[in-house]
Amino acid sequence: MLREIGVAERVLFLLSSMLPEKIERVLSTDDLELKLCTYADQKVAPKCIVSVSERFDDLRKRYSHRATHSFGVDRERFVNMLERQLFDSLSISPEDIDENAISPYIRSYSLRNSIAR
Repeated sequence: MLREIGVAERVLFLLSSMLPEKIERVLSTDDLELKLCTYADQKVAPKCIVSVSERFDDLRKRYSHRATHSFGVDRERFVNMLERQLFDSLSISPEDIDENAISPYIRSYSLRNSIAR
């Protein structure tokens, strides 16, 4: 579907590389955009932005009925490693990325989309 609407190859690459089973490869790359996209994807809960530990608590709770799921300790450990890699060179902390921090962007995006319709 994305190819059909003409999404750039770079976007297709980023989306396909963010899959949970590829987190180890993301850790070993120098591709900062890929690291940021993968990390951001791990902080999004159904209704808000949360910490990595809160996200994994939520995933374990919601999928505990399944015999197998991909929310194990290794994946959480890898995401925590990714978080450290990213924030070691930044002036902000993971706690700075929350609903309050992103709300201006969401409002701006919503406003632009409502005007475009």
